[in-house]
Amino acid sequence: MTTPAIRRLVLGRDLALIVVVLAAAMLVTTAFAVVRAPLAAAAENAGELTLATPVGGTGASDPVTDGGSALPLILTLPSGAACSGDSASGGYRVQTFMVPATVDPLTLKFGSSGPVKPAGAEGIWFPLFSTASNPLVNLLTDVATTPNGPGIISGLPLVDFLVYSPGDLPAGDYVVGVACTLGNQSAEDQLDRFWAVEMTFAVDGEDPVGVAWTASPFQQPTTSTTSTTAAGNDTTTTTAAGSSTTTTVSGSTTSTSAGTGSSTSISGTSGGSGSGTASGSGGPSLPATGASSWLLVGWAFILLVAGRMAWLFSRRTRVVDSST
Repeated sequence: MTTPAIRRLVLGRDLALIVVVLAAAMLVTTAFAVVRAPLAAAAENAGELTLATPVGGTGASDPVTDGGSALPLILTLPSGAACSGDSASGGYRVQTFMVPATVDPLTLKFGSSGPVKPAGAEGIWFPLFSTASNPLVNLLTDVATTPNGPGIISGLPLVDFLVYSPGDLPAGDYVVGVACTLGNQSAEDQLDRFWAVEMTFAVDGEDPVGVAWTASPFQQPTTSTTSTTAAGNDTTTTTAAGSSTTTTVSGSTTSTSAGTGSSTSISGTSGGSGSGTASGSGGPSLPATGASSWLLVGWAFILLVAGRMAWLFSRRTRVVDSST
C-alpha cells in the first residue's frame, strides 16, 4: 500500500474516532437531560384569584368585590403561587385572561396576544391590561431557588378596564385569571395551572367605559346528564371539568376521575384596543424546553455508524498477491 493511501486510511480512522467520541458525549448529555427533565403534569385549578385596590401611596391595599372600569386592581394570588418551573431555565411564562364565564379555563390555549379565540367562539377573549394599557402576556416568573424548582409569580402590574372604549365591553359574566404556560399553543399540555375569579359586568352610564363590575369566587364549570338504564333506573352524571365524575343510579353514587369537560361561549361583541382575538396563529412561538427521547435515538444511530466506520478503518488491510 502506498504512503498516500496509508495516510488517508489513518486520517479516516482518526476522524471516525473523533466522531465516536463526540457522538458518545452528546448521547450521554441528551440522556441526562431526558432523565433530569420533570414530567409534565396535568393542568390544574391552583386556587382562587382575589382582587384588591391600593390605598393611597401607603403600599397597603384593601380587598374589593365591586367597582368600575377605572378602579386600579391588584391581582392577588395565594401565598407561594408559582408555576411548575421558572422562566429562566424552565421556559415557563405567566399569562392573564378574560373570557366568557361558560369557558372552562382548563381548555384555554395562549398565543403571543393572550388567550386564543377558537373558530366560531364569541365574546371577549382578551388578556388583562395594565393601568398603562399594556397587555399582560408572556410575563416572567422569579428565578427558581433550586434546580428545576417552581417559579414564583410576583410583581404583577396593576390592572383596570380603561383600555376598552364605551360599548366595547359587553355586559355579562366572565372568568378572569392568571395562568402558567410552557411552550406555544401547539403544545397539547401547554397550560400548567391557573387561578381565577368570576366577574359580572353590568351597564353603568356614569362609568368611563359604561360598565360596573362585581366579583365572586370562581366555580369550576359542571355538566349534568340524565339517562334511563335498561333496568329502568334513572342515571344522573355530574362532571366537574378537570376533577371528577359522579354517577348516581337509584340512590347509589359512584365517583371516577374525569378529564376536561367541553366548553361553550356566550354571545357578545368583541372589541377594545387589545389584540386578544387571535384565532390560530398565536404569533411567534415560545422556545421549547426539555429534551426529546428522539434525540437519544438520533445520537445512538450516529454513534453506531461512527463506531462501525472507526472499526473498518482500523482493520489491518489484507494484501493479496495478484502475481500468482
